[in-house]
Amino acid sequence: MSENMSKKYIVDKTVNSVCSVKYSNRSFFQHDILKQLLVENNCKNYVAYIRNYKDFVKSKMFDFVLLRFSKNVVSDFEAKNLETITDKIQAAVEKEKQEENKTTTTFIQNVCVGLSQDFVISIDDLGLKLFLDKADTNKFGEYLQKFVNDMKASLCVEFSEESDLKEKLNSLPFSLQDELFGIMFGCGKQCPFCGVPCEAGLKYHREHHALVHRPLGLSGNKMDPDKPTCTSLVKSERTFQNSDTDWKTHPYKDYRRFYPDWNIASEPNIEPSDYWKYVLVTFNKEFANEYGENPADIPAEWKDVTQEQAMKSLNEVFNSKYIT
Repeated sequence: MSENMSKKYIVDKTVNSVCSVKYSNRSFFQHDILKQLLVENNCKNYVAYIRNYKDFVKSKMFDFVLLRFSKNVVSDFEAKNLETITDKIQAAVEKEKQEENKTTTTFIQNVCVGLSQDFVISIDDLGLKLFLDKADTNKFGEYLQKFVNDMKASLCVEFSEESDLKEKLNSLPFSLQDELFGIMFGCGKQCPFCGVPCEAGLKYHREHHALVHRPLGLSGNKMDPDKPTCTSLVKSERTFQNSDTDWKTHPYKDYRRFYPDWNIASEPNIEPSDYWKYVLVTFNKEFANEYGENPADIPAEWKDVTQEQAMKSLNEVFNSKYIT
């Protein structure tokens, strides 16, 4: 079974058996993560989410899979993979048994050549000099087939035994959380100013964009209470500076000089959601300490937003009024 086939099999099984409707796409999963963060009400968790969005989400996805994943899915995958491999070996040996091989060395070399499209086999490492070239090649082939069958039976028993699921998932030839992230969350790129993740959906796209951006203070950037988001700044004369500009001031309106892949629409009248207003007000000093900056200058009316209003705002943004 090729790596692509193996990957498709186990990713499809994971999505179908683990990801209920509630976790079947980015919006649902994103809603659940933000809801959990709000309930936990812990600044360090928010900082981890904002600073390293992709790693944070992958970790949450992996934890979720561990909770709901059936061990049979991995065991079935291992069994199917093993059956495919042993069938190909048996077929290659059977084919060679029909040939007139004079030596076991030639027999083994031809079997390896026949399997070379599916497996990487180093003939030099097989120790062919240890084999008796005058041995009956047909009997040798029969012995080899019996050995493969015995090995298959032994491994099938091993696969069916209890084992650590986390260890099994980590031993896969690919990262399951990377594959799931690509399917459900797309590219995972974040706005260079406020840290909001790209909402383009598909993993590959020309431009990154997000419908609603966050208050700049959440990511440690200086925030003007009159223009608290990047969408209100990209048509202004205000400037920014960071490591990408070599700490030289640069107009927000020309941000694409440094971030050509981002399309930040100018929406000066769109305010951040009550969710992020509440989070910034609640942890303003903690965010400042984490980033080594002064606390953000927050509009007075934001301080009236309650946690209940923040939750209501979250549900409205994700259109998830009936998600519990």
